[in-house]
Amino acid sequence: MANGGGRDELARTLRALRAAARLTQTEAGRRAGLGQHSVSRVERGLYRPTADEAAALATAYGASEADRRRVRELADELKSEVVPARVILSRGAASYQQRIGQIEAESRHIRAFHPTMVHGLLQTEAYIRVIFARGDVDATEAERAVAARLDRQRILDDPDHRFTFIQSEGALRWQLGSAALMAEQLDHIARWTTRAEHVRVGLIPWTTPAPMGVLHGFHLYDRRAVTVGTKTAHAIMTEEYDLAVYEDLFTELERLALFGADAATLAHRIAAEYRALP
Repeated sequence: MANGGGRDELARTLRALRAAARLTQTEAGRRAGLGQHSVSRVERGLYRPTADEAAALATAYGASEADRRRVRELADELKSEVVPARVILSRGAASYQQRIGQIEAESRHIRAFHPTMVHGLLQTEAYIRVIFARGDVDATEAERAVAARLDRQRILDDPDHRFTFIQSEGALRWQLGSAALMAEQLDHIARWTTRAEHVRVGLIPWTTPAPMGVLHGFHLYDRRAVTVGTKTAHAIMTEEYDLAVYEDLFTELERLALFGADAATLAHRIAAEYRALP
């Protein structure tokens, strides 16, 4: 099985399985009930097959049960979907944190922007606890969700992954919980601005003119998926158009942000202002 994640891994895996079976794309398509053109697009990462189509191709290649299961999982993972918040809660907030953690683990470069909250991977435990201290999450599930999010953060220490986080100053000045909690959170962000080469934290000052407005936060996982969360739902999008739109938007936001020592200075200044509050 090829290593890596998402659309590229699925394309590489199916291409390798066909080559091992010594089948042409035409014969592979005939056996799986697809056209040669579809097989070609799948292997180039230009077409996202359904789980059944991916499994049919793997079966046509005489793949092992483990390989058939893996290509089905990859195809399912790449499926665009909108998950209502009530569904997330019914399945468990902790299990949803674990699912996002799996997507993160299979991504090489994670890019994220948020205009109103601190990014989940950069949140302190106190900040996380306020987020999950809601009436629609019971205490036991909230504890599991906090632990799952903290467990996700361990990925930041893995140099095989790259991260680019961008925050608006407005997100840092949204006083969640208390001024003391936010001061601690700002100090934590400041440390990450210069802590590791594979983690870049950008802050957009409120004094920087922006040529566009941004309606919501989002996460980009390589060139394979973008996720958007709202109060009532969480969307996972994998279509080329959506990916291109959000990649262009992230590039614009990156141009507006301060990084490194400049970002650390801004974070420390806001932390000091929190500590000066009554």
